[in-house]
Amino acid sequence: MAAMNRGDVLWGDLMCDDEPAAPVTPVAAHAGVRETADQRAKRESDIWLAHCDDEEALLWRQPFAENLEMYWSDYYDTRTMSEEHYNEFMSWIYARGWFMDCEPNRAGCKAVPDNEGESRIWVPPSRFSAMAGHGPSCCSKAHGKPAPMAAPGTDAGRRKGAPVPRFCRAATACEDEGCRYVHGDTIPRVNKPCGFGAACGAADPSGAKRSQCLFMHPGETWTEGLTIQRIPAA
Repeated sequence: MAAMNRGDVLWGDLMCDDEPAAPVTPVAAHAGVRETADQRAKRESDIWLAHCDDEEALLWRQPFAENLEMYWSDYYDTRTMSEEHYNEFMSWIYARGWFMDCEPNRAGCKAVPDNEGESRIWVPPSRFSAMAGHGPSCCSKAHGKPAPMAAPGTDAGRRKGAPVPRFCRAATACEDEGCRYVHGDTIPRVNKPCGFGAACGAADPSGAKRSQCLFMHPGETWTEGLTIQRIPAA
């Protein structure tokens, strides 16, 4: 009880260790000076990070995590992050294959490190979704906020997983509540070289296949607002 009142030992260590955990002596005490609030916050942060999984600890040490918070374990609160840092955060966890069991948005997400997860590319939904990334997530649902009803033929309120940057074949006629595809007529291009290079779509003399590729090809210059266009149904 004395250790818990002092706050210099993690409660989990007190509960699980066979021997009493040794208290962490503040560095400032060695210098004979009073520990400042910032020093105490950093010390407590270092103790907490030392008990995180390596992958999670690495996340919190990223520059974009400055304003990242948590609702509770594995549920990340991204509301106070800048748009730039939010996209960097999502790009980071996607690239490292973290598992997500619901669609993320600006309210936050539930994400867990996954040693067997595949690396993915984060495409900000706000760039092609009518919801602009502000719809309900697993975090907002956990707070009791109702999800809006799906609107047929739009992206609003329908996706149950990560958006897929490909056109829905049914377009505005789609009534699938869980459809993850794009129902509009444009999708943003991705500023990344196409793995097929100049050979992309070479087997299609009409050029239609290459026109639907999200990535950049030799001779093309990426600019903000660059998109691919839906090919009208015949």
